[in-house]
Amino acid sequence: SQKILNSNQFVLPKPVLSFFLMFTIFIFCHGHLNGDEPQDVLRFHFVDVGYGGAIFIEFPDSSNMLIDAGEKLSAPQLTGYLSFLGVPAIDAAVITHPHKNHFEGYFHVLENFPVQRLYMNGDRNSEEGYEELLDLFRQKSVLISHLKRGDRIGNLPGLVEMAVLHTAQLSGNANDNSMVLWLKHKAVSFLF
Repeated sequence: SQKILNSNQFVLPKPVLSFFLMFTIFIFCHGHLNGDEPQDVLRFHFVDVGYGGAIFIEFPDSSNMLIDAGEKLSAPQLTGYLSFLGVPAIDAAVITHPHKNHFEGYFHVLENFPVQRLYMNGDRNSEEGYEELLDLFRQKSVLISHLKRGDRIGNLPGLVEMAVLHTAQLSGNANDNSMVLWLKHKAVSFLF
């Protein structure tokens, strides 16, 4: 006795159906377990810290950089966001210039995350609290480097380059002395 199928009915034999389902599950799991994104992706997070700046960069090799940390009032928001991302440590910290709305949040960052390196421009035209912060970085054995135009930031993953475009000489104005960084990755570049 044979079953007669309607013209719009189609039945796969069990071995073919089983193979099809296993193949679909494998493709789905493979994409999610290995990540849908290529391994050489840069991620930028522009964190709202009120009046000031904080940019968190995730490099392709899972290392990272924090450019400025906003002021003290917004620091818990910044560290909360970094914790939400699962950041275990800050590999490189940058202070573009010594105004509170760019450096003050680092007090809170240092309480919550180990920091490996600090890059700064060496400007001493600072607002109150800056020298204390630098002392705290030193107490925590953070490697501190002063950068100027023409320098390059090292310890970055393969294909990522970061150069200092400004400043060559420090003047009397901390804003005018702000460090300007140029990041290049393959055919894309960013100015900070």
